[in-house]
Amino acid sequence: MNHPSSRRYLAGLVGVLWTVASQPEAMACATCFGQTDSPLGRGLNWGIFALLVVVTSVLGGICSFFVFIARRTARVESEQLAGALSQAEDSTLSKTV
Repeated sequence: MNHPSSRRYLAGLVGVLWTVASQPEAMACATCFGQTDSPLGRGLNWGIFALLVVVTSVLGGICSFFVFIARRTARVESEQLAGALSQAEDSTLSKTV
């Protein structure tokens, strides 16, 4: 960071951040200002709702996948058990005949 252009870049970045952060609108959201019916407040509420929908969808998909795996495992195990029983019956019948 000893290069002069790096110092100017850093000073410019700090200046821009200071200017943006010093605006009153940047200090708090619409909920903190108490204007929940403003367009910013409605946008904030819709953003929260959208994030809830996304998170719920992802978690629902993960749960559905595990339910699918559990059902498939149970089905495969029952098919294997039925196959083993039928083979045992066939071998028992062939020994008696």
